[in-house]
Amino acid sequence: MFNDSETIVLTHELGHALFNLAYEYNERGQTVPKIVYPNCAPNKTTARTWWEDLEVQIDPYIKEVEEILNPRNIYEQRSLGDPSAPSYDSYIKDYVDFHKVGYYPGGCSADFGIESGATIPIPNSIMNNPYNAPFFGLVNSRRSIRFLAYLEVQIKQ
Repeated sequence: MFNDSETIVLTHELGHALFNLAYEYNERGQTVPKIVYPNCAPNKTTARTWWEDLEVQIDPYIKEVEEILNPRNIYEQRSLGDPSAPSYDSYIKDYVDFHKVGYYPGGCSADFGIESGATIPIPNSIMNNPYNAPFFGLVNSRRSIRFLAYLEVQIKQ
C-alpha cells in the first residue's frame, strides 16, 4: 500500500515513463531547457500550436481535489489571525486561475532566472510541483488519455 508521498512520486514518475512528459520545474545549474512535446514548448508560439485549443480551460479533476483536500479548512488554518489574508472566495478564484491552461514562462528543467523562452501549460501540475498539485493538468491529461486509448486499440488487435 502506498502512502500519499509514495503515490505522488509514483504518479509523477509514471508521467515520464508512460506518457513522455517532461519536467516542468526549474533545475539548478541547467542552462538549456529540455523541450519535450506536449508540455515543454521552446517558446509561446510553439506552445500555441500544441495546446491553444485548451487555453483557459481547467482540468475537471480539480473539483475532486477540492472536495478531497477541503480547501476552505486549509485556507482557514493558513489565514488564522492574519488580517491581510484575502477572502476565501478570492483565494479560490486565484487557486482556480492558477490552474487554467495558458502560456507560462520558465521550467522545463532550466535554472531559475534563465531567459530561455521555454513555456509550460500551467504553473502548478504534478510534473512541476508534485507535492502541491496532485493532478496532471489538461495538456498532460490529454496526452495520457490519448496514449492509453492507443494502447487499448493495440491490445485489442
